[in-house]
Amino acid sequence: MEHADLDTAVFRVNVDFPAWTVSQLERESTRLGVSRQSLIKIWVTERLDQLARERKKAV
Repeated sequence: MEHADLDTAVFRVNVDFPAWTVSQLERESTRLGVSRQSLIKIWVTERLDQLARERKKAV
C-alpha cells in the first residue's frame, strides 16, 4: 500500500442491502440504463463530492 496511488487504485468492497433496497436500485438503474453497480458508484461519489463542498463552505 505504501506505493499505491490512492486516487487511481481500485478496491473491491462488499455491501449487504435489504431486498427492498436492491429492488429499488434495480428499478432506478434500469430506468437510467446503467448497471446497479454503476448507479451505486455514481450516487456514492455524488454524496462524497457534496460533503466535500459543504465542508469547504464551513471553513
